[in-house]
Amino acid sequence: MSATIFAAGYSGQITSLAFSATSASLTETSVVGSGIAPTWLYKHPSLPILYAVDEFDTTGGKISSYAIQADGSLKLTGEASSGGEGPVHLVMDEKEANLFVANYSAGSATRLSATAEGVLSSPVKDEVFVFEGTGPQVDRQEAPHAHGVFLDRKKEFLFVTDLGADKLRVFDIRQGKFERRDDVTLKAGGGARHLTFNPAGDKVFIVYELSNEVAIFSYSSSPSSPAPSFTPIQTLSVLPPSQKPYASQPYTAAAISFTASGQFLLVSNRSGGPGSDGPEDIIVAYKVAPDGSLVEEGLQELEVHGRGLRDFEVNGG
Repeated sequence: MSATIFAAGYSGQITSLAFSATSASLTETSVVGSGIAPTWLYKHPSLPILYAVDEFDTTGGKISSYAIQADGSLKLTGEASSGGEGPVHLVMDEKEANLFVANYSAGSATRLSATAEGVLSSPVKDEVFVFEGTGPQVDRQEAPHAHGVFLDRKKEFLFVTDLGADKLRVFDIRQGKFERRDDVTLKAGGGARHLTFNPAGDKVFIVYELSNEVAIFSYSSSPSSPAPSFTPIQTLSVLPPSQKPYASQPYTAAAISFTASGQFLLVSNRSGGPGSDGPEDIIVAYKVAPDGSLVEEGLQELEVHGRGLRDFEVNGG
């Protein structure tokens, strides 16, 4: 089995890598320049198109579109405004007609229209929602900071994790709409970064970057209800026993994802960064109980042999 993997970050470029499952190896095949900081990449659900944010774009936020060539290389085909400074996350709706953006620095969420060919249009004024609020950690929560945009399993609602204000922003996107609903208040000082739904779609798992925890909520929605409901179930630390001797390091949780089977939940935990005395970053693996909660006993730790793990993808499992 072989595949093409795209990697980017703060280097101003996107690297194409050929992955061989047989030899478990990666080979760099091409590199393309992409603004200042392409810190998030998003593959179009059905077309050979890769979208890249430029988090530090000096014009106020930019999304670049690339055509994926047969050899895995990328060709720039277009650019659009993200509607706010600091775009960091993207997701497309079920009809592939809208691309939603989380703008971290601006503290906003926007909708960009997409054609059938995947061409983006910059958002208009009424498709930009600027949030309000702060949190107790003044160095990171001095203002709203939208960190991610996510769809429920039915793809009826859009959720924006607001790290700065400890809120989950809720939007109704049924029937092509982009209508705001009541916020969900989250743990003060937790700093919600990303979330994921379990395979059944009846539970949502939110990773708190600042408190290094994962919070579990039951989730339900109905056609007759204007908004979904959330009920808290469980909150657990993602700092495993081996890391606790280094708890004074500025650990920050980041990515969260289920394995394909839904039997394990994986969460990345970043250590103090280059030059710190702590160990390198890890991914913790929680076993999921039959009732959907997480099992604390037997927590597994996966070393990643590096620092600054912002995201990961699960291949099977």
